[in-house]
Amino acid sequence: CVTVEHTSREASFAMFLCSSCCAADEGEHKITNLPDLQALSEESPETALGKEAGAAGDPFPVRFHVMLERGADSFFGVDFAAAGGVLMVGDVSDSNGLIASWNCACSDDCKVAKYDRLVMINGFEGRTGKETLNKLKSSKGQVVLVFERPNLFEACITIPTGQLLGLNVSPGPSYVLVVDVEEGPVKTYNDMAPLPLQIKRDSRVFEVNGKAGTGAELVTAIRSASSDTRLRVASWS
Repeated sequence: CVTVEHTSREASFAMFLCSSCCAADEGEHKITNLPDLQALSEESPETALGKEAGAAGDPFPVRFHVMLERGADSFFGVDFAAAGGVLMVGDVSDSNGLIASWNCACSDDCKVAKYDRLVMINGFEGRTGKETLNKLKSSKGQVVLVFERPNLFEACITIPTGQLLGLNVSPGPSYVLVVDVEEGPVKTYNDMAPLPLQIKRDSRVFEVNGKAGTGAELVTAIRSASSDTRLRVASWS
């Protein structure tokens, strides 16, 4: 079985949207509308305004642009997880940061939220999360960021007697990073699941059988899993 969170919008897959807002000092953080997104991305203007970036009728992935002006004394104010090939938002941690100011000024479908993936910075797309993070740290002046919403789902994996899940994982603070999918029940599940519901490299697992925990605790739960096991997963394109 697979449980997928959804909203009433066209996208049938889960999106975490930040609905709360915070006070921002507009004198410190200037948000600008940049004149030419087309020059920075091959996506259409409609996509640049927060519409679905997939093919027509395909709600996955969902991407949106964030347009900022970064001065010498300004900062993004976001905690990122840079493991593997995905730079994931852990938290919008500082209410005085550029991203928090953006969230206060923009529409709901363009707010940056936990589990979003930072895909591109001024047209640059890193090969690893750390490469993307380093580019972000060095970005000054006009900055256009492309984020992707996570696909959040719960996958039920049937494990035959004597088998392991077949996941090579690495612990994070409150999740495990999927390093590789090996032969086993998860690969069998993937063979039958549609692409947005597959557990793949760089996916994050946040719960095992309904229980969250530290990365080390989740690794232990995955390695000892038997019978029917439920994994709560975030993945991106």
